Amino acid sequence: MPYCPNCGQENNPSSRFCLACGTKLESVVEGTKGLPVKAIVIGATALLIVIVAIVLLTSPKGNDIYGSYRSLVFPSSHLELKRDHTFIMNLYVLGVKINGTWEIIEDDQINFEVSPSDELLLPFAIGAPAIIKDDQIMGLGGIWKRR
Repeated sequence: MPYCPNCGQENNPSSRFCLACGTKLESVVEGTKGLPVKAIVIGATALLIVIVAIVLLTSPKGNDIYGSYRSLVFPSSHLELKRDHTFIMNLYVLGVKINGTWEIIEDDQINFEVSPSDELLLPFAIGAPAIIKDDQIMGLGGIWKRR
């Protein structure tokens, strides 16, 4: 029995038009039940909304803070936050390059972990979260402004 692709109504094999809604039945395959077009569109839209929501809710925090920062205390020094959650801090005034990792621990706080080999160079950064405000990071021994 042919089914209407618009409303799903079962029709007689000889019917050219749906008995319920009047849709032309020429392209309906025998024995398959057609879904209403509106239901397909609504279902596809709902699926797209769910996928977008999942992507937005599961994307890692901190996407907007990647990049380069300049020290306001020592302007020749800079901090680079990388997408892989590592950082490099160049303290040119001291001739020191420090590496480590970072993560967002609150909406406005970032935690830095200094590589073990660099801990003695930056003891004030260990265990103290930095504050993120606008385009600045306040911590790691100073204020860092986005370049």
